[in-house]
Amino acid sequence: MLVFVCATASTAATACDICGCGAGNFFLGSQPMVRRHFVGLTVRSIRFRSWYDRQDGRLHSMEHFRTLEWQGRWLPHRRWQVQARLPIGFNRQLMDGQVKSLQGLGDAAVLAQYNLLDKLGLLADKKRSVQQQWWVGGGMKLPTGRYDYSPDPAEVANPNFQLGSGSTDALLTTQYSMRINRVGLMADAVWRRNGSNSNGYRFGHRWQTNLSVYTVQKWKQTGLQAYAGMGVDWMQADDNNGTKNEYTGGYVAAAQAGVDVFVGNCWIGGLVRIPVGQRQGGGVLDQQINASLQFNFLLGATR
Repeated sequence: MLVFVCATASTAATACDICGCGAGNFFLGSQPMVRRHFVGLTVRSIRFRSWYDRQDGRLHSMEHFRTLEWQGRWLPHRRWQVQARLPIGFNRQLMDGQVKSLQGLGDAAVLAQYNLLDKLGLLADKKRSVQQQWWVGGGMKLPTGRYDYSPDPAEVANPNFQLGSGSTDALLTTQYSMRINRVGLMADAVWRRNGSNSNGYRFGHRWQTNLSVYTVQKWKQTGLQAYAGMGVDWMQADDNNGTKNEYTGGYVAAAQAGVDVFVGNCWIGGLVRIPVGQRQGGGVLDQQINASLQFNFLLGATR
């Protein structure tokens, strides 16, 4: 399943730290319960709106982070799976009629997970089947994306707007799914512990969690999984050489709904997230509706 150019010299040091964050983001996303390798592509769009002075709207800006993410999963053993992600980012900022953008490779991630629970059986009434899976794991986010922070007014002077974070970060994950007949519950969580980059800037540690109910339908060679639930992202404030960046950190809670369609060896999925409660960057940032669409091909026999 999934945080600018400044008006006056006196506000330059703080206003330039206001921006929705796109640097080095990692999203776990939905995963099929079927044990098969896959490769594919995810298209993701996230928008932010920010103010330096929200009451009078000064330094109002909008950021749009679009990502094309190549992804794959390999199952070397029935109890193990290895995932890899390689994003390409397209970042855009609009402020005072001026548009600034960055495009290029983002931060890659590699993740290994172990299957603690894989159970299929019948309930006490012997009429309803129950299937459970529980995966835990960890990995690394690597500094493959461009991090070229510059105070030059001709550039987007903001660490959060960069294509990468410039740091190597640790990832811890867990995913659980339980299904009774055609209705189920799935939950996942990701903890990201960030390191510091060469500029001494450290993005805040991040916790993401999702809880959804879902239903599964099958017709011959076609399967459908529809789900709806809530997701919460919590972000610690960034640290700039020992100084807290007050325009970062916070939380966002979002309602979300998605659908995955399986046709033969093809898997197509879509997800929409609508923020229902948030406080980011001390209240000067708003995350807007965001969405993703993925296309995958299942490979090999079931493990």
